[in-house]
Amino acid sequence: MIRRVDTTVYHHPLIKKVKETIEKHSLLTPNEKVLVGLSGGADSVALLISLSICGYPCVALHCNFHLRGEDSNQDASFCKALCARYSIPLSVCSFDTKLHAEREKISIEMAARNLRYTAFQEEIKKHSIKKIAVAHHLQDNVETLLGNIALGSGIKGLKGIPIRRDNIIRPFLEIDPKHIYSFLEVLGEKYCIDHTNQDTSIRRNYIRHSILPHFDHLNPNFLEATQRLFENLREVQELYIQRVESILQEAYIASKDETTEVYLCEPIATSQAPLAILHEILSSKGFTRNELEKFAYRLTEKESATIYSPTHQVTRSYGRIFISSREDTFQSIPPLTLELTERSGECNTPYGTIRYTFCEQAPVQKGKNIALIDVSAYSFPPQGTLSLHLALPELSSKIRPLGLRGQKEIKKILREQKLTERERKRVPLLTLEAIPLWLMPYTRTDALLVKETTTQILVLEVV
Repeated sequence: MIRRVDTTVYHHPLIKKVKETIEKHSLLTPNEKVLVGLSGGADSVALLISLSICGYPCVALHCNFHLRGEDSNQDASFCKALCARYSIPLSVCSFDTKLHAEREKISIEMAARNLRYTAFQEEIKKHSIKKIAVAHHLQDNVETLLGNIALGSGIKGLKGIPIRRDNIIRPFLEIDPKHIYSFLEVLGEKYCIDHTNQDTSIRRNYIRHSILPHFDHLNPNFLEATQRLFENLREVQELYIQRVESILQEAYIASKDETTEVYLCEPIATSQAPLAILHEILSSKGFTRNELEKFAYRLTEKESATIYSPTHQVTRSYGRIFISSREDTFQSIPPLTLELTERSGECNTPYGTIRYTFCEQAPVQKGKNIALIDVSAYSFPPQGTLSLHLALPELSSKIRPLGLRGQKEIKKILREQKLTERERKRVPLLTLEAIPLWLMPYTRTDALLVKETTTQILVLEVV
């Protein structure tokens, strides 16, 4: 390190805690070289300097996502100056994040995350480094916990952010951010401020600024108390995993068909937690807990049943559960009729779960997977049942996409979505009384659009 630091900083609580965390969780070996993600914010600046002080040779990587105008460029300049002062090698990667998000059809946040971690992996290969350190701290973990609770998380989500995952390590994960700012103040180091962190329309910022203060009011040591909760939950999950694996070993049946997993229903049904066990098996295959709930509690019924995710199907038959890929099953799916009998509900289909709600005003939340349909002229609950139809269309047939005056072939519409030929053959068309409404979830037609005179709206969401 070129810059000299006051020796008192070596005794700072942050340095002590970083050393304890690294040793307790075996994050790094002594003098191991590490790549540090450096945004220029307080957390990453403190992480880079503290690891250097602790004797770990660091290489820094800054990603410029060009999402905040000139501020993004100023952050990159700051990181260059910081690393020059401490004689730490730095690489800067620049991305057109918005363009990447459009091409991949993902959110800006997901695009930035994917680009960042791809850059990390390329950088460690270049420098022959094994570990990547990122600066998530205890408050980040607590915010993740509260967000997961709001979504109805299981034990895995309640554990929060893992302190290590593959070659990603988080030496600050058990550190209260107050120690980070104190550490930088002792050093006299500045850092960049991301003003978008004040935007409470962003979920994490809302939790930080609007919810966490209430917990701090109840318990000024809330962050420390939650850290103990994380530790307890890790132990609970270990016991949970052991029990689940024991039940699955009892239920598993070797199958001659290598493409199909087979389990006995009875050991799972009598386990006192059939839903949790099925979710452990099937969550990676595209099934949610809500989709599995009815299926899980009817494992002992004699009548056969099948449920679908976009990639897999699960069948209960003759006391056994059969799990198989739907790789070649799409073209054999018959047309479906969706009977909407309530004011709101959901329909489980081979193409995913379709949630529906009848309302008088259009919702504020909109998205690519949501369609609004004017059903003012049709029978709707509770007065009657509205029937929608879902089927794989002829790709050569035509519909009138929203925003176009004329009709267009379905295969051309889907090709413009940059779907592969295989993917294009799996996109269903939703109709009402033979009126094409929606190539789910890509293209809405111009039929039955909501207007000012609309009195009843059907809101459809593909999960």
